[in-house]
Amino acid sequence: MNNTEIHPVIKKHLELQGIATDDDLESFFRPQLSDLPHPSLMQDMEKATDLVVDAISNNHLIYIWGDYDVDGIT
Repeated sequence: MNNTEIHPVIKKHLELQGIATDDDLESFFRPQLSDLPHPSLMQDMEKATDLVVDAISNNHLIYIWGDYDVDGIT
């Protein structure tokens, strides 16, 4: 993807978000799994992992809750 394929208003908004080069645009519009940061970098990931391992070890139920507002975060 390159700068000429994007509406000028959207292009300006993306530039304000630091997405300006053709490479930036490609990563934004066609993300790859390899672009994601390693999960261990998330805050308190070790605590969360310990909780899950403890729950499994003790035969506790694990509930997973997620919202649906299409922001991609569960």
